[in-house]
Amino acid sequence: MDRFRTAFDAHRVGDVTDLFHPQALFQGIDTEPASGREAIGAYYTAVAPGTTATTRLLHARRLGDRTVTALADVDFSLPTGEAVPVRVSIVVHRDSDGWTARHYHAARRVTPESHPS
Repeated sequence: MDRFRTAFDAHRVGDVTDLFHPQALFQGIDTEPASGREAIGAYYTAVAPGTTATTRLLHARRLGDRTVTALADVDFSLPTGEAVPVRVSIVVHRDSDGWTARHYHAARRVTPESHPS
């Protein structure tokens, strides 16, 4: 998560997409599902420069010697000051190229701030 946050905050799209497997399944917020680094790169290129992320790992479980699944909360801060709270589920796998995300799914999170009573 730290490598993602660092690359995302610096708007280094190439570094973000390198964290994904070339055939990764990807579901960002407000988009159609996508697959592959090119589509993932297009998604992150469209993010406004200056947007930052705060990440918090909630759970992580090993699915095998080289595969981990995790849930994390990510709070995106837009340059406008708007906050976008998101819950992410991710599956990462280690191969000869290191750890890459094979599956990524993000959904907006309801918070007291985003849904006042």
